[in-house]
Parts: sequence; C-alpha cells; structure tokens
Amino acid sequence: MNAYATGTKSGVTDAKKLLVKKTSYNLEVGKSATIKPETVKRNKNKKILKKIPEFRYKSSNASVATVSKKGKIKAKKKGVCTIYAYAVNGYAKKIKVRVN
Repeated sequence: MNAYATGTKSGVTDAKKLLVKKTSYNLEVGKSATIKPETVKRNKNKKILKKIPEFRYKSSNASVATVSKKGKIKAKKKGVCTIYAYAVNGYAKKIKVRVN
C-alpha cells in the first residue's frame, strides 16, 4: 500500500494520528457496519493531501469479512479478522471483527 508524505513548506499536512470510535465489532453473518475514522492533522491550519482518498481499508481475511472503499464492513462467514483503516500517510488503526 502506498503512503504519501507532505513537506513542511507545502499547503497541505499529514495525519498526526487516526481515531476510530469503535475498535471491535461483533457481527452476524450477512450483517454490516461502517467504520467512521477521523484524522488528527499534524497542522490544524492546513488541509489533508487529497491526491488519494482520505482513508483506505483492508481486511486481513476477506473470507470472514470484507470492507469497501467507504469503510463498510460486511460479515461473510464465522470467524475473526482484523480490518485496517489507513490515513493518507500510512498511519493505521486496527479494528477487530468477530463474525458469529
């Protein structure tokens, strides 16, 4: 996965950290939930680089749960996996998903 960094003299800033309200989900097969991350900017007076989407997502096991480009988790089969939410510069948060 590519990560992008900004220079100190540019008009944009990087993420200082990534926040998510929930770090784990228990879902039934066929159900879904949506991750809603927030970026804490390194410089709050500048905008985040918009070359790519602000957040990207990846599932550690797509046979258990998938995640869309917009952060929607869909439970596929019983098991446990980890969903990773990435900021533009590569900062990530882990979200544990248990499918019952």
